[in-house]
Amino acid sequence: MGFLDKLKGLFKAPEVHLVRIILENYSDTEVRVLLKGSMDENMDRTALIRRPIILYPKTYKVLTVVKEEFSEWARYIFAEVEPITQPSEGRIEVYIFKDETEEKIPLVKSLEIKDMRLYTPKTDPEKIIPRPIDVV
Repeated sequence: MGFLDKLKGLFKAPEVHLVRIILENYSDTEVRVLLKGSMDENMDRTALIRRPIILYPKTYKVLTVVKEEFSEWARYIFAEVEPITQPSEGRIEVYIFKDETEEKIPLVKSLEIKDMRLYTPKTDPEKIIPRPIDVV
């Protein structure tokens, strides 16, 4: 290995894994989305991955997070959804987008917003799905 190769090795940036999360609000209400992490699938102990996200009616957001920032303490990732104003119709979608395969991994799958309650994996297990972070 030559001197230049050794020098390049000293300044090599660490590999970073990005996770792109797409939030889509097809409802007529503002919603607050909390992205949370947990050490296990039963979600007894959770922590926020990002600060709360507000989605306005009929809008979407794309978030990019660095997987290494939370993967050591959060083996599972999931979302909680709470309407801010009274809904009358619509649904919410939240998914992880894998760039390399263009796969969409649902965290919130066509969740119909009908009332002012907090929607969690415990209240809507078929619609709000915790995902192991190693899948992401």
